[in-house]
Amino acid sequence: MREHLSIFMENKPGMLERLTRLFSESKVNIIAFSIASGGEFGVAKFLLDQPKIAYAALKKEGIAASLRPVVIPIIQEKIGGLHELLLFLREQGINIEDSYGFLLKGESKAAVVLESKEERLEEVLIEGGYEFFKG
Repeated sequence: MREHLSIFMENKPGMLERLTRLFSESKVNIIAFSIASGGEFGVAKFLLDQPKIAYAALKKEGIAASLRPVVIPIIQEKIGGLHELLLFLREQGINIEDSYGFLLKGESKAAVVLESKEERLEEVLIEGGYEFFKG
């Protein structure tokens, strides 16, 4: 199981730049990210190659962040690919609380970042024959 960073922040100019500067200075690479705004505040989620190093840098700067467990199955990049995954999860009674995805370079595949309170998520996906993002 991997982790991504969930960062609560004020919705104003320069906040994202501050995060990316900290990651860059810490020699941490961004694999994928998502941003959700709720008016004056928002949540940015970053999948990173070294999330613990980035987390320490954020904490040192007083930035509210948490490391959250995620599972990242690989799906075929085709019409209905995501639907097949979500149908499988629904049939297994798995609820997904947050998700985002990204294409894998040079492949006809995509990685889907899944956040869930279901402790059996990874096990269910393994039993379903899914492979996982290793990058």
